[in-house]
Amino acid sequence: MYVVDGQPVDNIDNINPNDIQSLEVLKDGASAAIYGSRSANGVVIVTTKSGRAGKTSINVNYIKSFSKLRKVPVANARERQLYDLLRGTEGNGLVDTLNQMYQLNNDFQDLFFQTAAKDQVNVSLSSGGEKTKFYWNTGLIDQDGLTINSNFTRLNTRLNVDHDFTDNIRMGVRLGLSYEETKNIDQANETEVISSAIIKAAYSPYIDPDGSYIASANSFRGRANILDELSRSDVRFRNLRGNFFTYLEFDILEGLKFRTNNGVDYNYTRNTWFQPEFVSSQSADIQAEFFSSLDYNWIHESFLNYDTTMGKHVITGLLGFSAQKWARPEERIRGLLANNLIPTLNNLGGLEAIDLNNTYTEDQNDHSLMSFFGRATYAYDDKYLVATTYRRDGSSRFGPENKWGLFPSIALGWRFSNEKFMENLTFIKDAKLRFSSAITGNERINNRDFDFLLSTSNFYNGLNGIGLSNQLGNPAIQWEETNQTNFGLDLALFSNRLNFTFDYYEKTTSKLLANLPLPAQTGFLQTRVNVGEVSNNGLELTLNATPIVLNDFSWQTDFNIAINNNNVNELAGGVPIISDNHITETGSPLGSFFGYGIEGIFAYDESNAFTPEGTQLTPNFSGDGTFTNYTLDGATYNGQVDQLTVGGTVSGGGDYQYIDRDGNFTIDGDDRKLLGNPYPKYYGGWRNQFTYKNLRFSFLFDYQFDVEVFNNFYQTMSNFTLNSWTPVPYIINNTYEGPGDETAIFPGARRNQNLLGTTAPTSYWVEEADFIKLRNIKLTYDLPDQWIEILGMQRFTVFGSVNNALVWTNYIGPDPEVTGDNVSALNSGVDNGRYPRGREFLLGININF
Repeated sequence: MYVVDGQPVDNIDNINPNDIQSLEVLKDGASAAIYGSRSANGVVIVTTKSGRAGKTSINVNYIKSFSKLRKVPVANARERQLYDLLRGTEGNGLVDTLNQMYQLNNDFQDLFFQTAAKDQVNVSLSSGGEKTKFYWNTGLIDQDGLTINSNFTRLNTRLNVDHDFTDNIRMGVRLGLSYEETKNIDQANETEVISSAIIKAAYSPYIDPDGSYIASANSFRGRANILDELSRSDVRFRNLRGNFFTYLEFDILEGLKFRTNNGVDYNYTRNTWFQPEFVSSQSADIQAEFFSSLDYNWIHESFLNYDTTMGKHVITGLLGFSAQKWARPEERIRGLLANNLIPTLNNLGGLEAIDLNNTYTEDQNDHSLMSFFGRATYAYDDKYLVATTYRRDGSSRFGPENKWGLFPSIALGWRFSNEKFMENLTFIKDAKLRFSSAITGNERINNRDFDFLLSTSNFYNGLNGIGLSNQLGNPAIQWEETNQTNFGLDLALFSNRLNFTFDYYEKTTSKLLANLPLPAQTGFLQTRVNVGEVSNNGLELTLNATPIVLNDFSWQTDFNIAINNNNVNELAGGVPIISDNHITETGSPLGSFFGYGIEGIFAYDESNAFTPEGTQLTPNFSGDGTFTNYTLDGATYNGQVDQLTVGGTVSGGGDYQYIDRDGNFTIDGDDRKLLGNPYPKYYGGWRNQFTYKNLRFSFLFDYQFDVEVFNNFYQTMSNFTLNSWTPVPYIINNTYEGPGDETAIFPGARRNQNLLGTTAPTSYWVEEADFIKLRNIKLTYDLPDQWIEILGMQRFTVFGSVNNALVWTNYIGPDPEVTGDNVSALNSGVDNGRYPRGREFLLGININF
């Protein structure tokens, strides 16, 4: 959850980093509980800059940067020739090794990707008098995309005004506007572009000498020339967003204040897609699509604040009410065009329901939240603290019987550094013990999951059918609840030269909201249910130190580490939730990878031999390679020999040796097992800053350990039955070459895995995703004061930095930090070949007048 100047918002994507004065993260449940149901995963408090009374201040900064993708090792033409030879030995035909096409070596990463330049400029103005203060900033970003024919532009402005009508009445306005336009690489999924650059055969021709595009015989997912699509398709996402927030505050009595907040967050989206007639085996149609939506988020808050001090006693209280509403009308229209050069929908005059090429859809989504809340705190002598909150939230996303949730919290604190027995420990500047316990709620589900909905279905007799939605409504769903307990210790030592923060937490989420797959005979795909209980526990440690402070030199360092353990305690009916790649079951981490274990590659056909008890036998051969017999523990074996089968086919040399968990020598869905956890157990960072006179040098490392990623992209790439795919060299050079190959890592034709499905996860491709990243390096220089005075400035700073500088990892994919669309807690950590993070070089100046 994000709170910007007191206004809850869904994200802070449109906020210029230059507008941020401070940022605070509330992790423990008691601190975040006052913000209600959306705070279950923590709260980020963002305070933007305000004007100051006095002299007008002008700030100008400019940054120029360049980004470039790390190139993935790809197969050259000769390695593709080896790949073709290996496929040929597996029965896929002969290979003409003298073919001149193997002399052509296209580097499709160079063709598809580019060095992306970015310009950023910001101008801000801050001023104020005795009554009125204001801050204004305008910024522009113009950034090339990492793929050709793509770019991003954002223009934003912010105006913050605060005015004191009297000593007792105050008012403020926060206005933020932003416009973004993205020219994208693909309407639906960038994965296909990234994939094509990596797996396309290096000898594939793309451009004729005359500059025209060539259709490849080996098309990739029906796309014969993606370079043609990248160059001429026009996919644009436009977004206009406005945040308007105002507050009015006045003092009723001494210590008693009333405040009302009112805000609205508009987000207008307009997306267009134009596909000209290009060289493609996918479709010769000229198509276009238009999509628009208006997200509307309105909020009202009113509350009374009371605080008083009576000697050593400090008491505060708060009572409030809030109401929030979200609305999202949207429409989409798609059709065929008559003109290849004019990207407009100009062929929609004959829209009829039976015409699947010309379609129009619209939708309306509304959601409301109402809350009553209160907070009371008591502190004595700056030593002992008690704080309690109580919140009652009502959501339109639940049925009539379950709309309201109750969420209390309590926090205790003891600043023992102020006790008399600590007086002689002068090196301890501050020391505090903390305890908190809170219950928070979650209602992040679809707006009408509790209801039975109708939807349009297939065409019949020229008419559009109407029937029940494929999701079964469940009026019994309730608020998901998270009970979090925290124990903490804060220490400030040696005049704040060393600061230490320790937190231990236990977090249990009950009534977990998730989609439950339903049997096909029910007529529904899924239903939303409260499926059970998940627990997290762990600790967080933060150290801030200033080891060296000299006249002209200082060193500051920060280190933090977090350790988290996740477990599913309970599921409704004890039934696991299984998807294509993941399983959620009692006693295991949430959304664990689920698939087939592999012990290796069968070196010979005869290697697939086991005793009835499941012990693998050793085949023996004569000098001419003829099989002679089996041995078991060095002794000749003459008993029954069983063999593994996959999909009714006996596995042989060059096939995966799957782990037969149930011992029936048939590899099927019952042999799947847990393969890994997509959530890291250990993660954190280390930052250092060295200052010498006016020069500052800093760097930041971050890391994660004990985590896995399912490399679905490379697993699919290693399927040798796909002629249009070329595996990376690591796969080609470690592929089974024939009988007796005992060093192979990957199979030959992989016929047994095809029988399981090419997307079925295996232990080979659920990889360790541990990494250490040098996330940022920065060098900054401040112009000396005497020069600043001569130039009539307040400050002049130049800097250079590198983002995503280096990574240390054993993960063989492009990037161990994977992202994706439609990802939830139950299906994360799958690498489908999305954009990896590029390395970025920046140069900038910052001037204050």
